[in-house]
Amino acid sequence: MIQKDLVKKHPPNWLPTARLAPIQPEEIVVSQDDLFPKGEVIKFFSGQDYGFIKDQHGRDVYFHLGELDFVGPKNSKSFLKAGAKVGYDLSWTSHGQHVRKLKIY
Repeated sequence: MIQKDLVKKHPPNWLPTARLAPIQPEEIVVSQDDLFPKGEVIKFFSGQDYGFIKDQHGRDVYFHLGELDFVGPKNSKSFLKAGAKVGYDLSWTSHGQHVRKLKIY
């Protein structure tokens, strides 16, 4: 039988984690040679928070801001407008392909 005073009780997730220095926005390097497919925003309806991207093959791809995860230093809808160059990641939904991750260049 183990004596209770010899056993240390730890709170959940007590393992030590690596302490990393916070990344400053100036240190982020954006490479246009990343693996995202490239496209251009052709329509963006800011009042309804949705729009369309024309991909490299000429197809229109739908996106909605409520479904998006922004990637990269420009991570807000203030940079999103018609003509903006973007990288994106697609996901299949019940309504077809939608953009899930968006990177604005």
